[in-house]
Amino acid sequence: MTRQTKAGLICAALALCLIGYFTLRPIPEQAAAVAETSPWCIVRCGDLGLLDIILNILLFLPLGIGLGLLRGTRAAVAIGFLCSVAIELTQLFLIAGRDASLRDVITNTLGSGLGALLVTLWRPILLCQAHTARRLATIAGIGWLVVLAGTSFAAQPSLPQSTWYGQWAPELGQFDTFPGTVRDVHLAKIFLPAGILANGSEVRDTLLTQRYRLQASAVVEGSTEHEAPIFSIFDDQQQEILVLAQAGHTIHFRTRTRAADLELRSPSFRLEGFPTEPGTPVEITILRDGPSLSLSIDNSQGQGRWTSRTTVGSGWAMLLPWEYAFGPEASLGSLLWLGGMLIPAGYWAGRCGAGRAMPLLLLAMIAAGLLLVPRMFGMAVSPWSEWVGSIAGAATGMFVGRAT
Repeated sequence: MTRQTKAGLICAALALCLIGYFTLRPIPEQAAAVAETSPWCIVRCGDLGLLDIILNILLFLPLGIGLGLLRGTRAAVAIGFLCSVAIELTQLFLIAGRDASLRDVITNTLGSGLGALLVTLWRPILLCQAHTARRLATIAGIGWLVVLAGTSFAAQPSLPQSTWYGQWAPELGQFDTFPGTVRDVHLAKIFLPAGILANGSEVRDTLLTQRYRLQASAVVEGSTEHEAPIFSIFDDQQQEILVLAQAGHTIHFRTRTRAADLELRSPSFRLEGFPTEPGTPVEITILRDGPSLSLSIDNSQGQGRWTSRTTVGSGWAMLLPWEYAFGPEASLGSLLWLGGMLIPAGYWAGRCGAGRAMPLLLLAMIAAGLLLVPRMFGMAVSPWSEWVGSIAGAATGMFVGRAT
């Protein structure tokens, strides 16, 4: 058995395990939402359509690489297609809460084909000459800037001019139900009732200012396994506008952003320390001040508070395959996201030789991404950790590029 065959078998086996883990687990809480989607859907398939396309392609990419090493491009595409069909049929008839669709078959097959194509192109891409490496480094650096600008654009609020409905501890199929009683909800001086919001335009204008205080008081009666809205706003098109929810011992908060328009995840924020003892009165305050968001909890046991700032490095949360709410650890994710995306640019810059032109160009791009892009979209100034992560990613790539 050759080394290529061994590598292909290992890659394909690991890819199949990964695919099985992400596609064959039941998600019964999503059964009601999945029932509304046709298995023949190609274009508008749920609220996270673009995210599903991206993840499907990435999920089957390693399988395509492994099959490409074993059998070649055509066989990789054919086997990837058959695996996808088998998975979608299993999801459709045997596994609760899984969203099977024709689009998944198409995107999974595309991922297999791209993986097999990489097998044939890896030498000219990774072992390119200096003039080609210079172009690839420039393209990769510009791509990094485009991703930062795109995710910063997607993080901006997007609040439709439609009829809005306030909901106190609603019973919604995609959420748990809040085990308690809501006493009062105010946005600045605006009372938010349960039912149609007659002052919906005023509420919308207040949220769009990005400087507001949302306060809710409730009596807690227990814990929850998943998100359970204490207060939420949906419109007459069933679009989520705002959610303030209990999730176990935490609270989650989010408002609709352009990410939802692009069928990606709108960022959520969380605060630990939510009480779960029955009969505990609690006051929740959300204070938005531009890119800064403060969450606080007041109850008989004391007060908890956490402040988050939306930066250009926050875009990774829009692309996760699972629900996530920003917490204190989010800065590590931003560091890895920014640095990881710059490794290819640094690699090709390292293959350009010992000149200073490409390192200086990469530094200029990093400065543009972390200084100019935040100004363009009203984001918070990038903290030192994002500078360290970006420079470390580029430097790591350059080290590997020069070593090879």
